[in-house]
Amino acid sequence: MSLSILQIRYYTPSVKWMLKTILSGFKKAFFAPKAYDIIVLEYGIDHLGEMDFLLSIAKPDISLVTKIDGVHSMNFVSKEIIAEEKYKLLMQTKRCVFLNLDDEFASQYAEKIAVQHHYFSTHAWSTRWEIHFKNESMKRDQTEIWMEFDVGLGSKKIHFTTNFIPTESKAYVGIGCMIAWKLQWELPEQIKMWFSLQPSRFTILEGIYNSICIDSSYNAAPASMKVMIENVKQLQIDLFSDYKLMFCLGEMRELGEYCSQAHRELAELLFEYKDIFVVGESMKKNFLPFHETAIHFPNSRLLWTHLQTFLSESPEKYLMLFKGSQNTIFMEEALVMVLKHSEDIQRICRQEPYWKQKKQKFFDFSQKSL
Repeated sequence: MSLSILQIRYYTPSVKWMLKTILSGFKKAFFAPKAYDIIVLEYGIDHLGEMDFLLSIAKPDISLVTKIDGVHSMNFVSKEIIAEEKYKLLMQTKRCVFLNLDDEFASQYAEKIAVQHHYFSTHAWSTRWEIHFKNESMKRDQTEIWMEFDVGLGSKKIHFTTNFIPTESKAYVGIGCMIAWKLQWELPEQIKMWFSLQPSRFTILEGIYNSICIDSSYNAAPASMKVMIENVKQLQIDLFSDYKLMFCLGEMRELGEYCSQAHRELAELLFEYKDIFVVGESMKKNFLPFHETAIHFPNSRLLWTHLQTFLSESPEKYLMLFKGSQNTIFMEEALVMVLKHSEDIQRICRQEPYWKQKKQKFFDFSQKSL
């Protein structure tokens, strides 16, 4: 959040970087002209009390909370405590809030929020949702994949074209339309939004042996893992019907008592798919016993060795999802070695010198342990 306020997009953790950031923040605070009229901030938390700290920096005019998940349950004890912490954001919002109809806690907290309410959903459209979506389609050519759909806001209809294709993106486009409407902006009849996506957040890349790689390796939590799997299934149906699906998944962490259940549910979600490759002890302990054909690897470099052989020997073309990459998982390392174009490595997360050194130390130690 602080980096967004200071307009810092890229960083590598180090003492030098921290000092440079502090100096940059000081210059912008006292000497730079006003940087923006509107700013969108992520109030990300992973422990109790953190939301209070973020709200002490800036109380939002408009806010929303995405669906409460079990991520960071180890630090919060339960999803109920996570909800209590996150909904502080909505209760201290100054103008209006968007409540997620998909979230089990939304109705419980709605009556505690004093400002105007709006509702949204990322998949199940409801009469309570003031935005309507029609004519959705996915398209592709030799170099690009994009989604088109119509957004209805009252009597206004807007045709959107975007390269950000996860199905839930429609919901956030709808929220953007509502916010623009509240700010009394005049919206055109057609909008094209072409994003430069952050590394490893649903990037589509060409792989070796005619494979297509979906890179969502940056992180993994139960809800995001399930949503991404559903997105890839839909992508296959819409654009890659002649490809088989493959899932390369890293374990989900900081789930506390929810860990076993979350990994078992993931295995059940993928029961019909054969080509499943997993990394991490939680995957070995809690996923593998519930999936007959999944294969576990002690680290992601052993996985990429397997993938290179597997793809070279298979007559099939594969649509491959890479998801989950906390410390010691580093799922992006398996992906890097099956890319068709070496220049695409710069579009993968954790390729800076700091991370390369850290990963090399881990893999050296892992190899000795094996």
